[in-house]
Amino acid sequence: MSFDNLPIDSAVHNLQQDVQDDAAWVKLVGRYQGRITAWCLKQGLQLADAENVSQEVLYRLTRKIHMYDPKKGPFPTWLRRVTIHVCSTYRRKQSKAPSGSGDTSQMMRLQEVQDDTTGFWEGIDEAGDRELLQRALVLAQAKVTKEAWTIFRMAALEKIAGPVIADQLGISAQSVYSTRHRVLGVVKEVLAQLQKE
Repeated sequence: MSFDNLPIDSAVHNLQQDVQDDAAWVKLVGRYQGRITAWCLKQGLQLADAENVSQEVLYRLTRKIHMYDPKKGPFPTWLRRVTIHVCSTYRRKQSKAPSGSGDTSQMMRLQEVQDDTTGFWEGIDEAGDRELLQRALVLAQAKVTKEAWTIFRMAALEKIAGPVIADQLGISAQSVYSTRHRVLGVVKEVLAQLQKE
């Protein structure tokens, strides 16, 4: 069955039965990622924050989709409630986080910790590990926005420096680092699930 022909209700049902169903994830993400971002924007988040929260919602779905009960209402209504909850949590954390000073010493400190992927790649030695990683990368790419994947690809796979990516894409270096770290978390999660199979 092609991804496009899978009814969304079937996709949700399939994911509740098997969270590893790649076709169902592709269908679900394709159908709802834009809506999730729009719901975040309606909650007052800026676009970059809305996209980050959208990724967090999708990540949480990998662990919580089994909690959706169709008898209590349609999936979009449940998903919207989950999104609003994640938005509230995000805003609360943001209000408690110290704001950056923007000075050079802060940027240097950020650059010192910028590459959290080095140890991860060094652990992928054997051919079987590399094949599993390739599959994890494909599955993880389907779970993140196109923009987030571009940043991750440039920073983690092509090893382009964060400030260079920031200049090319017109975003902050901090956004580059946080996006790379967040997408790496998705890759690690997918890889861990594949290793269990």
